[in-house]
Amino acid sequence: MTRNSRTAERLDAGRNMPGDPFRAHRKGPKRRLRGQRRYLRRLLQRAAAFDIHPGPGMWWDLWHYHADSEGWGNWGWRLRRAHISALAKVFQTIASRSAEFSTPFQAWIFLSGADSGADATYLHTPNPNGENFPLRVPDIRFDSRAAIQVAAGLESLIPGIRVGEIIHPDPDRPTRMVRDFLAFSQGVGVPIER
Repeated sequence: MTRNSRTAERLDAGRNMPGDPFRAHRKGPKRRLRGQRRYLRRLLQRAAAFDIHPGPGMWWDLWHYHADSEGWGNWGWRLRRAHISALAKVFQTIASRSAEFSTPFQAWIFLSGADSGADATYLHTPNPNGENFPLRVPDIRFDSRAAIQVAAGLESLIPGIRVGEIIHPDPDRPTRMVRDFLAFSQGVGVPIER
C-alpha cells in the first residue's frame, strides 16, 4: 500500500484529517490559544477603555466594534461568553453617552450563529452616505425559544435587553440555515424592530 492510498483511506474514514465533518464547520484559528487568561483580561480591559464622544456633526454609518475578530469564541462557550461580555461593555458605554447624541441613533449587539468573529456592537446614525436610517429588520422574531434563552443569558450583562432572532441561509453553505440574534435595549436610541 502506498503512502497516498493510506492518506486517502484516512480522509475517507474521517480520522482527524481535513475532511473530518465535525471540524469542517468550525471557523477561526487552527492553533491553540496560549496565554488565555492574559488574553481575556486584555480583551475586557480594551472594552472597558472604549470611549465615544458624540457631538454636533458626528455621524456613524453602521459603525461596529468586533471583540473577537479572530474567531476564538468558536472554540467554546467560555471564550464566547467573554467576548460577548466585552461587546456588552461597549454597548453600555454607548448607552451611557446617549444624552450627548445630537441626532437620533441606533445601537445593538449582533450575535452570529455561524461565526463568533462576526459578533459586534453596532452604532448607526443618520449620515451623508445614504438614507438607511433608521435600520429596520423585517423578519426578526422576539417570541422564539432561542431568542428568549439568549435574552436570559444577556440580562445580567445589560438589564432590559430585548433579543430578536433572524433565520437565514448560510452564505458559505446555502443549504444550511443560520440563526443570528440582534440584542438592543428599549431605552437606548431608536429601536431596530419594525
